[in-house]
Amino acid sequence: MEERVWKIDEGLINTARSFITDAVKDSPENVFVVYHGDGDGCCSAYFMTRFLKRLGVKDIKYRWVGTADFDFKCLERSLLSDKPNLSIFLDLPVYNKLDLLKNLRSMIFIYDHHKPGKLPFSNPPDLSKFLYINPVIHQNSSTPTTIFSWQLNGEDDLLNKEILFMGLYTESWLEGAPFFEDLESSHKNLLKSIARLIHSSFLINDTSTLHYALEFLLGLEKPIADIKNLEEIRNFNVLKNIYNLIQNEKEWIIYLLLQDMKKMPQPRYVLRRIDSRMRICGIVASELRWKYPDLVVGIWQRWKDSFYCELRRGKNCKVDLVDLIEELKKQVELKTGGGHPEAAAFTADKDNFEKAIEKLKEILKERMKKDASK
Repeated sequence: MEERVWKIDEGLINTARSFITDAVKDSPENVFVVYHGDGDGCCSAYFMTRFLKRLGVKDIKYRWVGTADFDFKCLERSLLSDKPNLSIFLDLPVYNKLDLLKNLRSMIFIYDHHKPGKLPFSNPPDLSKFLYINPVIHQNSSTPTTIFSWQLNGEDDLLNKEILFMGLYTESWLEGAPFFEDLESSHKNLLKSIARLIHSSFLINDTSTLHYALEFLLGLEKPIADIKNLEEIRNFNVLKNIYNLIQNEKEWIIYLLLQDMKKMPQPRYVLRRIDSRMRICGIVASELRWKYPDLVVGIWQRWKDSFYCELRRGKNCKVDLVDLIEELKKQVELKTGGGHPEAAAFTADKDNFEKAIEKLKEILKERMKKDASK
């Protein structure tokens, strides 16, 4: 059983700090920060940027990935053509991208808190130029990337605490967090409202470099609690408009799903298809897990040319969703699949996806039977 570990081991932090410091000491230019565009990824990229600037790095370039299957094709072309001196990957499961990492021929640092489906990097790149930290492996905890980068940066003023709070909120990691006892309820509620804007915005993928949310965070010059008018901060209104657009779509879809679920007063799991021009199956699943605290919730959709299924578990549910997907992989060919015990996803082509959904139902029924017999 995974435990929640609130701090990354100081030995790992010091190793990462030394590795990055040495990497930029002689070549403090052309450093790339590659990050997942969700709330955790953006907040961790903020802290990493602060750390790099304190090391004297001025030429920081950004690339972000937001698609559900972590499609790296465009990213690979960009990185290989730009030839960075240091590539930092945050909140991205790149353990199966060995060819990309070897072809980069740069210093490479990775922090990834996704549960690997196999032993990562059994044949790694040049270890003198490569550092991989995964708390699932090192500490048996999927400690969010925001915590790692916050520790690495080492600044503990109010603004940094606010951004740490928002990153953990978007990962559902606030419960039990030992960092925020001095924040008032009204302050926390304000931060939660902004965190929702940050987290939702990665569903709009119209720029591959500096994400709207990260640009907003980097534009903050004082604590959010001290800002009288947030609309004066760059991109705040953009984030708000994106959030409202997505919320309207999400609320209508959830209304339809809940109406349909009334036909099943005691469901053993929730597994439903939605239709939308936006890839919002993940945020719909995340919302529904609070309504079904004892169940696994799966929401799937077709988006562009792929099929996506996002899985979440309710707060009382103990099913490890990564194990669920690993079991599914043994029976059906998937394009991608993985995540965390509480939140995971998989993709497949049309024929295999339909098979995967049917197999998933069988696996969930079997799991429910075992749980009921305990």
